[in-house]
Amino acid sequence: NPKYVIILSGDHVYKMDYNLMLKFHKQKNSEITIATIQVPPEETSRFGILTVDEDARVTDFTEKPLQSESNLASMGVYIFNWATLKQALIEDDEDFHSENDFGKNIIPQQLNDGTKIHAYNFQGYWRDVGTIESYYHANMESLREGHFLNVFDPKFRIYSNEDILPPHFMGTTAEIENSLVCNGCIVHGKVSNSILAPGVYIGKGVYIKDSILLPYVKVYEGSIINKTIVGEHAEILGQCIIGAEGKIAPDQEGITVIEDYHIISEGSIIEAGENV
Repeated sequence: NPKYVIILSGDHVYKMDYNLMLKFHKQKNSEITIATIQVPPEETSRFGILTVDEDARVTDFTEKPLQSESNLASMGVYIFNWATLKQALIEDDEDFHSENDFGKNIIPQQLNDGTKIHAYNFQGYWRDVGTIESYYHANMESLREGHFLNVFDPKFRIYSNEDILPPHFMGTTAEIENSLVCNGCIVHGKVSNSILAPGVYIGKGVYIKDSILLPYVKVYEGSIINKTIVGEHAEILGQCIIGAEGKIAPDQEGITVIEDYHIISEGSIIEAGENV
């Protein structure tokens, strides 16, 4: 029987001290507090957009509007008074027309009911990674020198459920430039401005550039991978070109995606922006 409940979305990358948001929630004597951040006007259609008064109280909330005068976006981080949340969930469950979604149903209904909802203005790095483009850019940003999301910060450690693996191994032919290489990786080729998740294998003569290779990917001799997200346990056989420049403008900003467990046949050429 808690007094407060914090609800978090799982497709965002950020660092936040939730104690500061809870302090704000208490100071405002709010029933619901929504963490917010300003986004570029052209991106408002991707988020729940709020309008607030001079006391940061929410006066309007629209989920993914086609047009909006406000650019104050919900981060998908909420603090509820438990009594308010419990009643809201019961009422939403009884509404057969509801999609049972916080942004589409529960928050707008609570606003209509006159519930005290405030917006907590978050100052800091935050990225939504719910699209291929945003996921790719958030990862690439982590390679920039001086990037806010410092994964090496001993004062704000980031924990994960990573497998226990031996240290990564760099062969005599390996070249690594501005990249993150996790435990269990074996590298014999060239890796530039890329991220290798745990257990990745890079063969001789391979060139990986501006790419994200997820756990246990294998790339065999002579293949080239450019601006590509490669899914877990996928295998790229020898002499392939992934993310090749095509004759027409590519989709999704030219980011190529290889699905989990997919095997790319030897000598294959996959153009930029394709999903395989």
